[in-house]
Amino acid sequence: MLVAADVDPRPGSLYGHYWVDRPPPLVLTYAAAQDALGVVGPRVLALLLAAVMVACVHDLVRRALPAADDATAPARTAALVAALLWVSPALTTAAAKGEVLGAPVAVVAAWAALRALIAPPAAAVGLGLLAGAAAATALGFKQSLVGAAVLVAVLLVGGRSWRAAAAAVVGAATVATTALVWVVAGGSDVGTAWHQLVGFRLDAAGTLAGSAAPATERAAELAGIALGSGLVLAAAVGLAARPWRAGGTAGPLAVATTAALAVDAAALVAGGSFWRSYLVPLVPWAAVLLGLGLAAAGPGRVRTAARAAVALTTAATVVAIISVQVRPAGVVGSATTYRVGQAVGAAAHHGDTVATLLGGADVVQAAGLPSAYPHLWSLPARVLDPRLADLRRTVRERGATWVVEVVPVDGWAGGPQVLRALDRRYRLVAAPCGVRVWLRADADRPPPTVTTCDERWLPWRDSLTPAPR
Repeated sequence: MLVAADVDPRPGSLYGHYWVDRPPPLVLTYAAAQDALGVVGPRVLALLLAAVMVACVHDLVRRALPAADDATAPARTAALVAALLWVSPALTTAAAKGEVLGAPVAVVAAWAALRALIAPPAAAVGLGLLAGAAAATALGFKQSLVGAAVLVAVLLVGGRSWRAAAAAVVGAATVATTALVWVVAGGSDVGTAWHQLVGFRLDAAGTLAGSAAPATERAAELAGIALGSGLVLAAAVGLAARPWRAGGTAGPLAVATTAALAVDAAALVAGGSFWRSYLVPLVPWAAVLLGLGLAAAGPGRVRTAARAAVALTTAATVVAIISVQVRPAGVVGSATTYRVGQAVGAAAHHGDTVATLLGGADVVQAAGLPSAYPHLWSLPARVLDPRLADLRRTVRERGATWVVEVVPVDGWAGGPQVLRALDRRYRLVAAPCGVRVWLRADADRPPPTVTTCDERWLPWRDSLTPAPR
């Protein structure tokens, strides 16, 4: 949201002062949602897209099944599982990240492709355009959402719907061309866009590989969530029924959906970060496979397993919702660091700036102050400022008014030099909830104070209230 509120393209940076590796469609969508509805805009949009996703999952299963089959129960089961998984706090969809906005658009691409496969030629062209444009837009929300493009290609080419396939290519090219025109017309360049959206991810993969321990822990946690939420069981039950043998368009859709699930799962593993929300793109594909598998299976073990998948998903989601009310730390960020940011904003004067060590976009957002350091997230800082030279310049030369230590930098390359620069130009004025806050030595401000270090989120009171100024 910080980047979206301050878009100013220039040579060397797609969005201006703040650096982020997200594509223009996502950033511009965030900006439009914020302009329309304020800080809740992206989350309202995510809710609307979630409803679209559930409706598309239901319609995909219903339309794919042969007319002689009773599609009501399989379609409803698929939609129910998709909805339950989507609202589970374990997958952190409340954060409305790129994959949360992009996955429903990917399902729209699948829906349009299936409709194009069975529509008259004239309508198939329009639906093909929509399928291609939606698949490209999903990639515009998150670069790893390749599954929709694969599904559209497998479904239309495999079904020999050549006009619709050609139209899908045109639709995707239109979205890509529009994004490139925005990049160039806005004052940046194609080389910068390529590095920021593609080259950076390749560099980041090497950086992540060199610090495998935290990623390994997150991967284990993610595997546990995938198993415990019912996501893996839903996909496994659907695949066990071998729905690709079904008649009508159910078979081709099952093949294409399996390909999409495999590609998006591979992208998750290849990314190397393993954040919880990276499971989100797998949800609609698993739900569709469950519905198709339920229709393909006769009475017996598969139907029993399907009921078990629904029961497990329901129970896991209910437990997650209850537990998040007790201690949701990490679900949408740290409540403590957000409150520290609010406290810094309350103590700040007009014209103050802030820098965070290292990452901590939530602190900057809560403080309501501009960041003197362009890297608001730790991964870009680790890749683009590996020895923290730019951070040292921020402390020594640019002179951020406030410095907040979100992550201790002692063990980072260049971290001790940053701390020495802080000792020379700053004074430690507070450590609310254990978060150290420095103030530039020539500035006279009251120390920031936090009344509670309770990690419980009260979103409508805390996270949506700007820092008093």
